[in-house]
Amino acid sequence: MSNPKEQSKGEEVEVKTNRPFNTPAWVSTTNIYEVNIRQYTPEGTFKAFRKHLSRLAEMGVGVIWFMPIYPISELNRKGSLGSYYASSDFKQVNPEFGTLAEFKSLVDEIHDLGMHVILDWTANHTGWDHPWVTQHPEYYIKRKGTDTIRHAFNPQDGAETDWYDIAQLDYSNPALTPVMIEEMRFWRKQCNIDGFRCDVAGFVPLHFWHAARPILEMDGPLFMLAEWGSEPLHFEAAFDANYGMEFHHLLNALAIGEAGVADVWAYQERDIALYPEHAIHLNFTSNHDENSWNGTEFERMGALADALWVVCATFDGMPLVYAGQEEPLFERLLFFEKDDIQFSAFAKTSFFKMLLKARRKGGPLEAGTSINRAQRIELLEPNEKILAYQRKSDNGTLMVLVNTDEEAQSVFPLGVKEGIYTDLYANKFVVDYKPGKSSFLLQPYGYLVLATL
Repeated sequence: MSNPKEQSKGEEVEVKTNRPFNTPAWVSTTNIYEVNIRQYTPEGTFKAFRKHLSRLAEMGVGVIWFMPIYPISELNRKGSLGSYYASSDFKQVNPEFGTLAEFKSLVDEIHDLGMHVILDWTANHTGWDHPWVTQHPEYYIKRKGTDTIRHAFNPQDGAETDWYDIAQLDYSNPALTPVMIEEMRFWRKQCNIDGFRCDVAGFVPLHFWHAARPILEMDGPLFMLAEWGSEPLHFEAAFDANYGMEFHHLLNALAIGEAGVADVWAYQERDIALYPEHAIHLNFTSNHDENSWNGTEFERMGALADALWVVCATFDGMPLVYAGQEEPLFERLLFFEKDDIQFSAFAKTSFFKMLLKARRKGGPLEAGTSINRAQRIELLEPNEKILAYQRKSDNGTLMVLVNTDEEAQSVFPLGVKEGIYTDLYANKFVVDYKPGKSSFLLQPYGYLVLATL
């Protein structure tokens, strides 16, 4: 898009696109693993988490996303430990987790193992103990008619949230933007991180993101993920990927029978029309918000939880694994208290490993391109209980069949390239596929992921 405009404080602000970005090549074939240091181990420290790095590398993890690691404000704190998103200093490390030197060393080891690092960033707000509250009150939005700083609110509808533990920053003050960008650059320069996951990115004006991206790229290639799912202009302003929120809600609805296979294709049609072809959506069945506030994937998706993560990993976009899903995690973790995952079995490691590693090889699963988007597979006998699609590239074809029904289904896929396919979840299962002649039996809530050899 050329010269998009946004509305800010009643004024029309001219915003120029700064694409193309200096995005790392690995972004199109990577995946993300979310880490909450407090809850990851009984110790809740960088040192204790470090013991898991080789395991995660072997599982095929591409990017480790650290939830906020900064000190947490004590003023207006929620619960006994507070929210990670109420930061009291953007250039320090929460002493409960360790030291800045320990974090830098952790990042170095992650890089040595072939993985990358993004940090959670809250450009929208700070905690109430942040030095800016007293030293630069002009950086914050004030309550109407007073000098009192507001707690965080939703600028989309003007209604305040219950986020009383965080103070709302005011980007109508031009002095704030360069200061916030330098806070972000601190982590690029000091710890060599690869990018940011930006909390409530849609609450921050577009002009900030336009200004931030080229300056952050001064420190090298950059990956930017927006925690937002409804702003196409984010992909012109700064971001390589965003949250696939509509797709996530659709999968939840599919699991409880409130949506069907046809809705998946209607969603994709809308998405193609709305977003530029380089846009990547982060697909997930769980994350820290979903787990703590809406329930585990097993609560929300029941017996379809595994099959729907397979969809997340093979449909258009980039897959996420939330820490603990490989255990698996059957409990909601408390958000403001210590409540560690209690790893012991790692029973689902192989389940995630298969597609995490397959994606990192690129080919049909590459994201951010219109060439290999998911294409609906026709069935010899139409069946709206079966989600069937293929991904194609010069390096091969991927066929995905998912049964959303409680009864077994037999399907005859049409329109897929004839050839020898292997089942990625069955090491020795190979089929000579012929369109209209080869059938597959899908177990209740079962799935098949077939790839050309």
